[in-house]
Amino acid sequence: MHAVDDDGWTALHHAAEVGAEKCVRRLLRAGAKDSPAKDGQTALALARNYGHDTLASVLEKAAKR
Repeated sequence: MHAVDDDGWTALHHAAEVGAEKCVRRLLRAGAKDSPAKDGQTALALARNYGHDTLASVLEKAAKR
């Protein structure tokens, strides 16, 4: 879950990019953190950039905990 690819992206980044809400929720419940990748992108930023508004809300709430 905390593994990163060459760009510093985690599973949470990839799930947020494609709008995989169930996957993001499971990762967050398992303890995933929305850490910035090498380029500074967070999963929240990706969700917003790709128009996944509901997913962005989920990530925003998780960040406040």
